[in-house]
Amino acid sequence: MERMNEASPPGGRVRLAGSGRPGARHGGRLTCVNPFLPAPFAPLQLYPSPLSPSRNFHHGVELRRVLHGKRRNKMRFPGFVLAGVAAVSLSPVLAQEAIDARQLYADNCAGCHQGGRVGALLFPPLTKERLGALSNNSVSAMIMTGIPGTLMPPWVGKLSADEITALATLIRTNSADQLDWTLEQAKNSLKVLVDEKSLPAAPTYKDKADVMDLMAVMQRGRHAQEPESRVVFYDGATNTRVGEIPVRRAPHILRYHPTNPRWAYVKTDTAEIYKIDLYSMQAVRSIETALSGPFFDLSWDGKWIAAGSIVPGKIMILDADTLEPVKQIKVASKDAEGKDVEGFASTVRASSVGGNVFAVAARTLGEVWVVEPNKPGTPVTQISVKDPGETSWYLYDSYTSQNQRYMYLTDMLPNNKIKVIDLVEKKYLGSIPSGCIPHVGSGSVLETKRGTLYFSPHQGSPKDCSGGSGITVWNEKGEFVKDIPIGGTTTMQMASNPNAPYLVVDARQKDGGELKFIDKETLEVVKTVKVGGTTGYPEYTRDGRYVYVAAGYMGDHLRIYDARTFEMVAEDRVIAPGGTFAHARVLWGGVKGAPERPLGTAFDKLPQTRK
Repeated sequence: MERMNEASPPGGRVRLAGSGRPGARHGGRLTCVNPFLPAPFAPLQLYPSPLSPSRNFHHGVELRRVLHGKRRNKMRFPGFVLAGVAAVSLSPVLAQEAIDARQLYADNCAGCHQGGRVGALLFPPLTKERLGALSNNSVSAMIMTGIPGTLMPPWVGKLSADEITALATLIRTNSADQLDWTLEQAKNSLKVLVDEKSLPAAPTYKDKADVMDLMAVMQRGRHAQEPESRVVFYDGATNTRVGEIPVRRAPHILRYHPTNPRWAYVKTDTAEIYKIDLYSMQAVRSIETALSGPFFDLSWDGKWIAAGSIVPGKIMILDADTLEPVKQIKVASKDAEGKDVEGFASTVRASSVGGNVFAVAARTLGEVWVVEPNKPGTPVTQISVKDPGETSWYLYDSYTSQNQRYMYLTDMLPNNKIKVIDLVEKKYLGSIPSGCIPHVGSGSVLETKRGTLYFSPHQGSPKDCSGGSGITVWNEKGEFVKDIPIGGTTTMQMASNPNAPYLVVDARQKDGGELKFIDKETLEVVKTVKVGGTTGYPEYTRDGRYVYVAAGYMGDHLRIYDARTFEMVAEDRVIAPGGTFAHARVLWGGVKGAPERPLGTAFDKLPQTRK
C-alpha cells in the first residue's frame, strides 16, 4: 500500500473512489472502488483515527442518494486496519481452502445480502458479475472496514484474515447460488424450546403489569447475529426494561397474537420464526421457514402464519399454535410474452375479510397474491397491480384501512406510487402518486376535520429524489390530499395515536437524526427534536403519552420522549436498534392511529366511507 505523503491530514487518509488497483497519488490518497453500494458507485472517504473498528460511525445518509450513488461519507478507523489489509492479501492459500466460504457467508452475510448472494434493495448482490473486475485485496479491505453510511459493519476482529479472504474469493469469482428450502426441511428444523405446560398462568416479569402495555424493540446487534441479536421488551406504562429474548440472527418483524395476549412471534432476517411467551419472557418454539427474508404476518383469527421469503421465492403457511408448516407456495408468474418468470415475496399483510386472508406482494412481478388459509386447498388469487406504461416494479411494504378491506402498498423506484387493492373484491383499484421511494412502514391513520387520512413517508421528488423528504397524504377514497415537506435525508416511519396531539415522523440527517412533530389538523411541522444516531422507527405507547424511537447505528440507544413536552424521559442502551412494536397494535387493527378496540374485534365489520 502506498505510503501517505506529508500533505495528508493528521493520521493520513485513504480515499476509495475509482478502481480496485492502487492509483496515482493525490495528496496521500489511494483510489479504489466501493462495490458494496448500489450502482452507480460513489466515492468513499476513509479517515484513520485511534478508534476501535467496532466503533466505526456509520451515520444516517439519505436513502435516495445511496440508491443513486450521490453521497460522500467519512468513516473513522485505526491505522492498524490498513496494515491488516496487507495481511489479508498474504493469507496462505491452503488455509483458505480449508474454510467453507459458502457456510461462512450463510452464517454472517445472508441476513442482509440474502441467501445465495442475490441481494435486495440497499444490499446489492455479491457476485462475480458485480465484483469480478476487482482484486481480492480491495474486496477484502471493504469487508474488513465496513461501509460508511450503511448497516455494513467492519468485520476485522470478528472474522479472521483467512475467513475474510475466503469470503472475498467466493463473492468475486462466483455467480449467485440457486438455493432452495423445502417444506420437509422446514419441518425438520422445528424446535420445541420450552414445554408450554410448564408456563405460568399470568405475567411474572412485574406485579400487576398489563401485558397489553408491552413495547418490543428489535436489537439487531452490530453484526446482526448472536450474542447481540435479541428482542428487548419494555413496560410502556413505566418505560422500564422487563425482558429480552435472544435470537440467532437479527430480529426484524414482530407480531402479537390477536386473540391470546400471552403470545408474540418474531421473524429474523434469515427467516427464522420464534414463538414467544410474554408472561415468562422466553421463546418456546422456533422454526426455519426459508434461507432469507423477514416478511410474515399472523391471521386475525390467530390460527395461521404466512411467511414470505426472498430465498427461496416462496410463501409458507404454518400453524400458529405449533409452528408446524402445512403448505408452501412458489412465487412465479408469466411475463408479457407468456414466459414463466420467478419472483419472491415481500410484504405480508393479514386481513380479517373473507374469512381471514393474507395479502402477499410478489415484489418484482407486479402482483399481489391473496391467500385463503381457511379454505380447502388454501386457494391463491393473483392480482395484477400494473399500471399502463410500467415495465418494472418494486413492491415493498403495506398496511390496510381500518376495516382491513383496502391494502395500501408501496411501489418504489421507478414507479413511486401507493397502490390500492380491494381485498374483498380481490381487484386492483388504482394508484396514488407519491414522492420518491415511498415507505409506509407500519402505516398511520388519523381522524381529522377533513375526515379519515392515511400517510406514507417518502424520500423526495418522484422525478429525481431531490428536494428533501416528505409525507404523502390521502383520504379513504384513495384521493391525494397533500404532501407534507419534512426535510432531512430520509424519512422512513411514522407514528400516530388518537390520544396524542401530534403525528411523529423520523427525519435522518447527516449529523444525526431528528423527530418531527406534526399538528394533526394543520398537517404542519410544529416541533423538531434532535435525537442523534440513525433515528428511526418511532412508536407511541398504548396511551399515547410517550414516543419510543431508535437512535440507531451507531447511536446504540432507545430514547423515549414525552409526546406533549418533547422532553426525553428515559433511554436505554440497545445495540443497533431496529423497529419498535407496541402490543396495542392488535387493539388498533394493525394500523397505528386507529382507536383502541377490544381484543378479538371483527375489524372487517367496521364501516368504510370509500365509494
